[in-house]
Amino acid sequence: MKVLITGGSGLIGSHFIAQRHNDDITVLTRNVTQAKNKLGDEHRYITDLDAFNNLDEFEVVINLAGEPIANKHWSDSQKNG
Repeated sequence: MKVLITGGSGLIGSHFIAQRHNDDITVLTRNVTQAKNKLGDEHRYITDLDAFNNLDEFEVVINLAGEPIANKHWSDSQKNG
């Protein structure tokens, strides 16, 4: 299966990718070096969706990108940020 995933180097994304041995995974990331160090060289890494003329080549798109909240005070200003 051809998968595009954002947030692939995060907690949930990295565990998901580790279980998908037979899939062709592309990871959208802000830091390719960091993502490769965490996830390995066997995946494709991109920093911008402009690399694709058409996203129809993917069978699945998973968005796990978000702001980490585990080590922060979840204040009203943080929630509204």
